[in-house]
Amino acid sequence: MNASRTLLAAVLALFTLGACATPGQVKTDVWHSLTPAQQAEATVIEGALEKLVQECRAASPSFPCTPPKIIVTGSGTTPQYQRGGHSILVPAAALNPNPLFRATMAHEIGHAWWADASADCQSEAKAYVCEQNANWHAGHVLIVGYGYNDAAAVQMMWDQLVFMVQNGGKPSHGHPDACAELHAFERRVGRSPLYVCEERTGVAR
Repeated sequence: MNASRTLLAAVLALFTLGACATPGQVKTDVWHSLTPAQQAEATVIEGALEKLVQECRAASPSFPCTPPKIIVTGSGTTPQYQRGGHSILVPAAALNPNPLFRATMAHEIGHAWWADASADCQSEAKAYVCEQNANWHAGHVLIVGYGYNDAAAVQMMWDQLVFMVQNGGKPSHGHPDACAELHAFERRVGRSPLYVCEERTGVAR
């Protein structure tokens, strides 16, 4: 019973936090505080989103250009975009300037910012396409939002995808095959030769 109450309290806390969070800003709850290094990275993320908003408004003045809400959670390691609330749940541990963490965050911002990475991703085949598009858009996020040059952005995304292959990332919705996902990115950016790994058979692409 105590465990159920604790879980319910956590869910309600996240719901309340999401409701009061401001788009484009990092919000944490009263039970967690950020270290100075985590707060610095949160500020970098807010700056990246603001730059994307500025770019969007310059290109399409009549478009809403609404950035996602960034909600810090107390557990986990991987950020995750929630389309329903247009928010990204970010574990405090992921507020890290390490290139792998930034590439992952850029990927989730890609989901939040581009419709082809979030609007129609229910089936496994469609989710797989959405994830590939998010990988592609993440490069743009790293360039415009974070200020990396083109080559650095591509390298960061490549390193992140290679990391998933090397660490045997378990298949999940939209990520049925880490090797195939890496190869799809390499083909899209024109990188060759392809990283040596074996694609799984029977994966919808």
